[in-house]
Amino acid sequence: MKEIIAIFPLGKTSMTAFKIFQLSIWRTFAFGDKERIKDLTLEQDASPDLESIIATITTWGGKSNIAMPVYGNFQIIKSKVPQMLHLLWEFSQALSKDCNTPGATLTFAEVYKRLADKKVPSLPPGGIIIWLLISDFVEYGICFAPTEQDLAEHIIPIAKGSHGSPSGPTAALKYAAESAEEEMPNDAAALTKVLRKIIEVFNNPTEAMPTIQMLVRVCKEIQGRNLNMVDIEHALCKIARQLSMGKGRESKKQKA
Repeated sequence: MKEIIAIFPLGKTSMTAFKIFQLSIWRTFAFGDKERIKDLTLEQDASPDLESIIATITTWGGKSNIAMPVYGNFQIIKSKVPQMLHLLWEFSQALSKDCNTPGATLTFAEVYKRLADKKVPSLPPGGIIIWLLISDFVEYGICFAPTEQDLAEHIIPIAKGSHGSPSGPTAALKYAAESAEEEMPNDAAALTKVLRKIIEVFNNPTEAMPTIQMLVRVCKEIQGRNLNMVDIEHALCKIARQLSMGKGRESKKQKA
């Protein structure tokens, strides 16, 4: 995200369809890759040149697929790129109109559903990219931050057709449950209660929690806001990544 903010600073500016589309293609096709973000940085603030963007994206990867710098083995089919871009542009135009309407209060869940309903190839409901893209929108004031229920239903889906549950947050929660000798929440309602307790601790740490107090203070200084469910999801993914790396190192030791 910091690479994106360096090019496109946060601020209370009108989120045009072009700006929303720019955020969408950065997250969808570049994820966090600096070179790809640079390649997909558009110069004008008008209607995007989709053919030029297609040409750029389809130079990446192999003959038919593009490997993405995302957790796991995530790939985009090259032949689907034109359709993806057209749908993202349509989505961006509609979202810009609504988010700039005076008095508009778009929720995370509403914007998430709008994008999911577009059925953009490679952006299935429950997938990591759709969650992170709407989280990017939160930072730019397009919609509210996700609620505890939003994150719980992302991790333990209740909707038919969802491609959850995301392996990162799920693995981290299982580790936390095992470490605390507690049961892993078995449905979204139970997980919502757990997440609500977690954010209450982070937003109101007592004097008996000096490390958490310091963490919360530093995060607010850096981000300019209190912690929310975007940060909790990101932290769970980082925990899972560290656990995976630890297992990898342990496996290498055993083979040596």
